[in-house]
Amino acid sequence: MRSERGQALLEFALLLPVAVLLMLGFADMMYAIVQAGSVSAIAVETARCLALNGPQCNSKSAVTNYVASQASGLAIPQAQSNLSVVASACQNNECAVTLRYVYPRIGIYFPPTTIVRTGYASQATPPEGP
Repeated sequence: MRSERGQALLEFALLLPVAVLLMLGFADMMYAIVQAGSVSAIAVETARCLALNGPQCNSKSAVTNYVASQASGLAIPQAQSNLSVVASACQNNECAVTLRYVYPRIGIYFPPTTIVRTGYASQATPPEGP
């Protein structure tokens, strides 16, 4: 009986670090997916700003500032240094904005991951009323 208790304790001690590492990795992966959704939302909102010719999106630096303000509203960690505008352009009544976010992973076991998202918006005017 005594050797069986010791065996169970040893198995638990050997498997606990692996189980904790798996749980941390899963939690970090879920948080990265949430951040990717936030970056997508910022890309779409920035493309919409370009399409509407808003004064806050009339130059490249203005677009960068708009992206930074949107990121601070969504609480993206380290957005000032890790979120950048790759491309923004309007062509054929269609505006596109591509953002790149370097997601800082936790711990030494999980390397940083780059999230790239593109948002689109149309410059088309809505139809006239009835």
